[in-house]
Amino acid sequence: IAESIGGPVRVIRQENRGESAARNRGLREARGTHVLFLDADDLLAEQSLERLCAAVAGRPDAVSLMGCRHFRSETGEEIKTDRAVQTRFYPEIISTNFGPPLCWLVPAEIVRKAGGFYEPLQWFEDWDLWWRVGLYAKEIVPVDYVGALYRQHAKSQFATISMKNRTRGHAVITARMAAELLQRPHLLATCGEPVLWAVWTALVRARAQGVPKSELAPLVAVLGRLSEEITGPAASARLARATRAFGAGPVLAVSGFIERLQQSVHRRSEAAQ
Repeated sequence: IAESIGGPVRVIRQENRGESAARNRGLREARGTHVLFLDADDLLAEQSLERLCAAVAGRPDAVSLMGCRHFRSETGEEIKTDRAVQTRFYPEIISTNFGPPLCWLVPAEIVRKAGGFYEPLQWFEDWDLWWRVGLYAKEIVPVDYVGALYRQHAKSQFATISMKNRTRGHAVITARMAAELLQRPHLLATCGEPVLWAVWTALVRARAQGVPKSELAPLVAVLGRLSEEITGPAASARLARATRAFGAGPVLAVSGFIERLQQSVHRRSEAAQ
């Protein structure tokens, strides 16, 4: 179908090396000033590109972001709709992704400068790209238009990923993000506490799902570095003090007890109600 269109449409073939490799190939081939990544099973509403482009006209260091409607493939039923409200990347991008790839229009050079998609990563690869784009883009321009139609079906990655792999992917991108922020003191000064707690959360969740300690070594290492180097309000956080005093390993062991205690209190509270 794509080949039958002709004109400006170019079909590029390569061996199957995963979605990140395919997107990076598209990025290398792209000739325009901006890029948007649209997967084969998702849809763009008719005015999407027009509105996204208009939002960043004359703003070469800005990216535009529109709303997303999640729908069921079989019935077309709406699952949820997310509006675009973000105007900046940090610190919010540390704890959550802002939207699937088809929500974003980004200057091609900024994506290239950010390194494109990290091909070894199998989960949350788009989130991993957006936090890096945020190191170079000056602002996000939210577009009040729900133009991204994100399909969810039984065989999609979203539906089939195990909780263990979900936490494994989260651990990888959090370690990568924290290590990069440690190299950028101006960002660490304002994002120290959020990134510290993001690392802690990723570590506890991954261990709870049985991710091997060997895979979490980068996350443990970056937790120790953060506890030594953060400044401002985060420097007095109890987690930072505990990590400095006892090391990341013992703190992680204690976290299991704390988590079980919190769950016990929560269950008792629910029973009392």
